[in-house]
This record gives sequence, C-alpha cells and structure tokens, in this order.
Amino acid sequence: MLIRTTSEVQRDQQMMIQIRSSISGAKRIVFLGFGFQPQNVDLLVDYGLSHDPEFAITVHGMSRSNRESLIRMMKRKFGVEHDELLLVLDAKCNDLMRDFSLLLES
Repeated sequence: MLIRTTSEVQRDQQMMIQIRSSISGAKRIVFLGFGFQPQNVDLLVDYGLSHDPEFAITVHGMSRSNRESLIRMMKRKFGVEHDELLLVLDAKCNDLMRDFSLLLES
C-alpha cells in the first residue's frame, strides 16, 4: 500500500482520473473517519454527480454547526438534491459498519 499526500495526488493526473472515475460510478459512497477538508473533497470530484448516489457518513464528535456545514458542502460539491440520499451519523466507524451492514451490502 502506498500512502500519498494531497499535493502528491494532485500532481498525479492519472490517479486523479482513477479516483474521480470510481466516485462518479459508485452507487453508494461511504465516508469513515474522513476529515472533510476542502482540498481532500476537491480530490474526489470536480463537478456534481448526476447519478444520485447514496452517502453514508460518520461524524463522531463533530459539532452540530460543523455537521450542518458538512451537509451543505456535500449537497453543493456532489450535487446531492435529496436529503434521503445523505445518511449522516454521529457514530464511530464500526457502529456504521455494524448497524448498517444490510445497506452497505446491497
């Protein structure tokens, strides 16, 4: 496994294409322990997604105001138009994996 910094990934155009292609074709996108820094979110998409994927997001310990900001950012960056496509949980990663295993496996 190779770990790269944001700036290293940004310089690797082939990797950027692969990341964005994976995101643009996913029917469900899960964020576990993701910090949601704008430069990291920008790596994932360069425009909104038109195929309406579902999102499952853990925000354990995040303040209410930051959660609300996150939801607005997800709607804007990913083009999410329907609230039911966003599952935002104040839970630990393993809680989401355990409690929503049927959703994740479908």
